[in-house]
Amino acid sequence: MDAVDSDACGAGGAGQDRVVGFAGGGNARIAVEVGTTTTSVWKWRSRYGASGLDGLVDAPRAGRPKEVDDERVIAATLTAPPKKLGVTHWSSRLLADHLKVGNDGAQLNLPSPAY
Repeated sequence: MDAVDSDACGAGGAGQDRVVGFAGGGNARIAVEVGTTTTSVWKWRSRYGASGLDGLVDAPRAGRPKEVDDERVIAATLTAPPKKLGVTHWSSRLLADHLKVGNDGAQLNLPSPAY
């Protein structure tokens, strides 16, 4: 399987390059191997066939931009909450209030640590 620099492919690039690497297999088998849907496999393979690696770059998203960047959320979680809150750990709601963002803005989809 050929490796593709996932940074060049955007957030979903790591899965997309794995799909392209299974070029000889059926979409259903590839979807199981990569952990995605057959629709995504079909879409990624079609985009790769039409445009090569450039077809795997994430397209701009519609909608309003994020309110807060992930680095700001991470930096805040590395500090203890103010004593006046009476808690020892941040909750997403307390963190959102502290950062003055919506609850969704304070939640991150971080991978769980491998033990």
